[in-house]
Amino acid sequence: DLQRKYQKILKALEIDYPDYYHLKYDDEPFTIAQVQNDLLDEQTALVEYFVGDSTIVTFLITKEFLKVFSVPKTDDFDRKIENFRKELSRYSAKIKDFENFTTLSFDFYTSLLRPCLQNLDGNVNKLLIIPDGILHYIPFQALIQGVVSGTFEEARYDTLDYLVRDYGLSYGYSAMLLHEMKEKEAVVLSKWGRQNFMGFAPVFDRDDRKGNDMESLVYLKHSETEVADIKAIVGGEVFKGEDASKAAFVKNTDQSHILHLATHATMNDSFPANSCIHFIDENLTVGEIYNLSLDAELIVLSACETGTGQLQKGEGLMSLGRAFTFAGCPSLLTSLWKVDDSKTAELMMHFYGRLHAAQPKNEALQAAQLIHLESSSRLKNMHPYYWAGFILLGDANPIFENSMGCCIWIMLIIIILLGIRFWFLGKSRGE
Repeated sequence: DLQRKYQKILKALEIDYPDYYHLKYDDEPFTIAQVQNDLLDEQTALVEYFVGDSTIVTFLITKEFLKVFSVPKTDDFDRKIENFRKELSRYSAKIKDFENFTTLSFDFYTSLLRPCLQNLDGNVNKLLIIPDGILHYIPFQALIQGVVSGTFEEARYDTLDYLVRDYGLSYGYSAMLLHEMKEKEAVVLSKWGRQNFMGFAPVFDRDDRKGNDMESLVYLKHSETEVADIKAIVGGEVFKGEDASKAAFVKNTDQSHILHLATHATMNDSFPANSCIHFIDENLTVGEIYNLSLDAELIVLSACETGTGQLQKGEGLMSLGRAFTFAGCPSLLTSLWKVDDSKTAELMMHFYGRLHAAQPKNEALQAAQLIHLESSSRLKNMHPYYWAGFILLGDANPIFENSMGCCIWIMLIIIILLGIRFWFLGKSRGE
């Protein structure tokens, strides 16, 4: 009797909430051949993890082959991940912390990635990572590829051979979901007549926070500059200060290819559905995001910890990023820790500059992070805390068309118009 009641509930879910039913209960397998044909090209390899009780299994899939690796899961694995995350999410100039970071980073690279990368040829320069369990909490781009030894007089994070120097990275929750996100992007790209960019920047100055439940939120003095600089690069519209309201966001979710939120986010591990994005007047909770229907091609969550959350068995990572994915966005840029306001604004400007130059999203993020590493004038800013916290989830294809191609077409049109004009002038003179 209970089984029949349960099946009745599932049938009701399938009819009334097909998206949720498909997400949770549709267990049709996504084959290796489909992964190779639909998700990969000659330059991209997929690396997927399964973290068991005593073993970590890694699946490496390229256009040509599948390989499986396994390493023992040590008793202190979770503790090491937490220590590594702690070193990543705060700046420290202490030699002891530098040595701890490099030891952990190289250790994870050796056990989790090196066996895979040794099987790749020189054509592969992009990795599609599907983490599992606690691995969701670390950015693989900050793993270092060489052992660091010797005596150090200062913490030189700028000298390390980070993975980001050789590979552009993107992430996903599953191969099936990545396939669906790619299909969603094709639908989004078919819709014309929308703006390139729509940015939201509630500043949360003293007057904004007075007398409401946002008094504890830190003033974001660089958020307005961030969205203004991006608009100068790609065009579009921005909502700043009092205009950056929840209602304005919900109303305009289908008006732009890119939605950019330069604001605060709050994670609630006790009640994940209450995690939220802060607008100037109200909060947008995870529960509300799941019920949105988004048509944007990319959402940039330029806020703290938007890519993290509570791990729930059978559900995965309960993050804001996951909620936006379910709401229909094929690509997201999310953060793994509390990011620095000023350096985030700089990173975003470089990211959008490369994005506007028609680079794929993963390559644009890689370029932005490398620019930060190569151009920062202070050694302090080389620490991964300032550049490694943002990850790309979902489809990595370019948003903008090749600007050189556009210029060529524009020049051809100008030449044709000039030719027509001179032909008419010549004809009139002949008469």
